[in-house]
Amino acid sequence: MKHLIIKSICALTLIISSINLLAQTNYWSDTSRSDEPAIKPLEYRVLNLEVETLKEVLLSAPYESSVKAIDSPSVIVLPLPDGSYEKFSFVNSPVMAPGLASRFPEIQVFLGQGIDST
Repeated sequence: MKHLIIKSICALTLIISSINLLAQTNYWSDTSRSDEPAIKPLEYRVLNLEVETLKEVLLSAPYESSVKAIDSPSVIVLPLPDGSYEKFSFVNSPVMAPGLASRFPEIQVFLGQGIDST
């Protein structure tokens, strides 16, 4: 009975995380560039980033001390140069001393693990 409850909770967490993932993937959008880049690569891609939406996604990350990155329910989608996107599960991985971290709360470090491996 106890195992059934644990499995049910895990399944519910996975479903809720999946729903959140669908809602969280709209922070990148392709755009055009109005000026010429200083360095002219053969190919490049210009994207807009919805910073506030991405911040919400990042703030949802559990700490590395509580879960491994590969097992994290927090997922971020990052653009790739070929025009596709790749999903990464990630955790907050603090590296600063607590006193320094409290002085600079905007500095965060995240550890990610690709989940779209091909």
